[in-house]
Amino acid sequence: MRPEKVEKYIKGVFGADAKLVSIGDIGGADELKGFGYGKPFRIEVEVGGVKKGFVLSTMRGDSFGHEQMEDRARVLMEQYRSFNTLPEHVRSVDIGYFTENGEMRSVRDADEYFLLMEEAEGLEYFHDLNRISRRGEL
Repeated sequence: MRPEKVEKYIKGVFGADAKLVSIGDIGGADELKGFGYGKPFRIEVEVGGVKKGFVLSTMRGDSFGHEQMEDRARVLMEQYRSFNTLPEHVRSVDIGYFTENGEMRSVRDADEYFLLMEEAEGLEYFHDLNRISRRGEL
């Protein structure tokens, strides 16, 4: 994570006057926090003259159902939505993603997701499924 990319993201989340104070590791290399989900980072931010600490958490691909990026995204989305409903749990502030060039982008205001695809001539896929169902074979 490059500090200038983190600061740009922080300004998007907390406003133009937000400043990145520091980024640091949490715990030692042999601690459990870094074992299962990836390396968490402590980020200190200053907004309006007040400093506050945050933890940036990621998930590492593994063989426990997190092999694909979409699997990890689902878990992080569930955590983002549920943490703020659990009594006495740390608050979830934002959820986002890293781009190929290291930018950080928020999806916190997502209400529903969509997919934009190329157009192609032909019939919708459900017609194929109906035909297979009627025949009982491919």
